[in-house]
Amino acid sequence: MTLAQQKVKFFSKAYHDVKRLYLSAFPPRERFPYFCLLLNSLRSVATCYAYYNKERFVGFAYIIESKEQVFILFLAVNGSVRSKGYGSMILAQIREYAGRKPLILTIEPVEKGQIVNKEDSGCPFMSAMDTN
Repeated sequence: MTLAQQKVKFFSKAYHDVKRLYLSAFPPRERFPYFCLLLNSLRSVATCYAYYNKERFVGFAYIIESKEQVFILFLAVNGSVRSKGYGSMILAQIREYAGRKPLILTIEPVEKGQIVNKEDSGCPFMSAMDTN
C-alpha cells in the first residue's frame, strides 16, 4: 500500500492535521515554532509532508534535504493508527524518495532496560540501533 503524500501549505487541511499531531507528539523543549517550520518549508531545502490512507490522516514528516543527504527532522504517526505499520510505510516512501542519498533519522535514546526487538517491532529500519 502506498500512502498519499501531500505537501503541507499554510491553512490547508493538512496544515491543521499536522499542527495538532506535531504539538501533541513532541514536547515543547524538542520543537520549533510551527509557523517557523512551515515558513522555512517555503525554501527548497525543507519540506513538510502529511501522509494519508485514503482520507484518513496517518502522520507527517519534516524533511531537510541537501545535494548529499536527506535528514528527517520530525516524523510522527497519528496516535489513533499507531502500531499498524504506518511509520514504516512513511519511512519506506522517504527512503524511495531519497534514492541513493543517505537518509538520516535521529531517534530518542533507548532507556536502559528497555527491550527493542526488530522482529517484534516489525520495523526494518531498526537494524542499525545499538541497544546495549
